[in-house]
Amino acid sequence: MGIELGGTLSSMARMPKTKRKIVRVGDQVGIEMAGRIRTATVIEDRGNLGVGGKRVVRIDVETDPSTDHYRVEVPVDWLKPAPA
Repeated sequence: MGIELGGTLSSMARMPKTKRKIVRVGDQVGIEMAGRIRTATVIEDRGNLGVGGKRVVRIDVETDPSTDHYRVEVPVDWLKPAPA
């Protein structure tokens, strides 16, 4: 089961199918941190735990190569496409 990036269920239902992006466990995504888009990996789908039933995922954020990665739970609508 995938998760669509951004929006609510009602707004996603109106989006053209070509604009929808599905996020699955293992996918690379982007997350804005400190003014930059960081690469992250979706490691868990937590379900509709967010405010108003928003879908929440757990991600592993890549930071500076000299430091460890860290994990955080975020609403799906905070995610962006992974940087190239």
